[in-house]
Amino acid sequence: MRRAFFAALLICSIAMSACQATPPESVQGKTNQNEEYARTFEDELPLYDYLTKAPTISVRAGGPHAGNVAFDAVLDVPQVSALPVARGQLEPFTDSTVQDICAQFFGSEAVYCAVTGPGREYYERRAEDLERELIIEQQALNEFKDGDEQIIASVDALTGEETDFEITREVLQQGVDAIKKDLAECREKAASTASVEKTQVELKIGSAPYVDYGEQCISAQTSLHGTDYIVLTSQNNCRLQIAAVDPDSYEQMYPIEYQLVEAQAVGDEIAVLDVTSGLETTVTFDPGITQQTAQETAEEFVDQIANDFVPCGVYGSVAALDEAACAYTCFFTREIRGLPVAFEDHAIDTGAAETVPIPYETMSVAVTKDGIVAFDWSDRVPAEEIINENADPLSPVEVADIAVQYIADTTGDIGALSIEHMSLTMMRTQEPNASNTFLYIPVWDFYGRAESEDISFPENYSFATVNAITGAIVDRAVGY
Repeated sequence: MRRAFFAALLICSIAMSACQATPPESVQGKTNQNEEYARTFEDELPLYDYLTKAPTISVRAGGPHAGNVAFDAVLDVPQVSALPVARGQLEPFTDSTVQDICAQFFGSEAVYCAVTGPGREYYERRAEDLERELIIEQQALNEFKDGDEQIIASVDALTGEETDFEITREVLQQGVDAIKKDLAECREKAASTASVEKTQVELKIGSAPYVDYGEQCISAQTSLHGTDYIVLTSQNNCRLQIAAVDPDSYEQMYPIEYQLVEAQAVGDEIAVLDVTSGLETTVTFDPGITQQTAQETAEEFVDQIANDFVPCGVYGSVAALDEAACAYTCFFTREIRGLPVAFEDHAIDTGAAETVPIPYETMSVAVTKDGIVAFDWSDRVPAEEIINENADPLSPVEVADIAVQYIADTTGDIGALSIEHMSLTMMRTQEPNASNTFLYIPVWDFYGRAESEDISFPENYSFATVNAITGAIVDRAVGY
């Protein structure tokens, strides 16, 4: 199966540079002085005076700088009357919750069958795909002429490491031979494998009868848009995925995962690297739907399954199929008493989940012209108990002073940095001495941009997260 891997990912990894750039003259020799910019915060009003002014106010707070950091930020503040502190526990998915979500996704009349893996029909379809792929690869080989050799950047699908890869006649021949071998194996299995017997099952936690997922989980197959779909819980039933079956996983049966890309508008070009041939091509981003319609469709679905989530981002995305299947992936975040949980880079970079001790809750809905095609919800922690109805916060001036000095102390090597947004949200942190119990606390996040050619930060990367009550720095990389 030809696999497409996408070089233009939205979420960039952060490569710190060891070279220290010289800050521009405008930020040299400045020190942090609260008195100078307190007036730009409207005479240092208490935070609640900001909170009650408008649904979302934009107060620009300019002032002095610290080290390499320039602070000229818009305050993003929701309209709430109090800042709560809440407690919650990690909540695995239950049978009834999954059943309710699937009824909204597939309809109440959907029939679910046991996950069985590939049968004769799969290998027949797979052989047809390989035959088409062989024609394309053989044509490329036939048209290859001496002197057509070229070197392209090849990206390892597992590690992401980029290396130079030379396209030669021998390389193309190897690709053709590999497809012929796969095709012969598929034809043999199509002739020797029986049709899959579909066994109707209920959506309940247990062991899959034909496939070993290594844990007790909910697993079932059904059909949507004429495509095989799978419902699967994992990570001790703390993650629920609903999507079409990944064509490369029929031996084990896993759902397709949509990868975020830079494309946002229909017609944007996406760079695609074919691992089989090593050739890089482009795919035109076209989910067959407008971004606004996709978001409205996703919001309508989420409103039916959870009443405490709000939209927080829409991204172009693609699925690794024979041909790139484009979608808009809409993200949602939990809201507590009118305060959303920050949708910050650590929350959407799924690769970080392997290193963050406290994975952040994520909910995403992928939408195309066919409607909703994928749903993913993990690490649920409902705010079950409000332990402080009205916390006493620090003023924005005090918090900004702490943040700017912290950012200057920790980012000196990357050159000039401008803080442009100071946003008040909630964040989930680990409660001391309780592995599955968490606290939701109000925090300020500081977003901006680095004026450096050596480093690239995502647009929603927070350079500092500060506890709005205590002023303590919160490290998002470790979750506390």
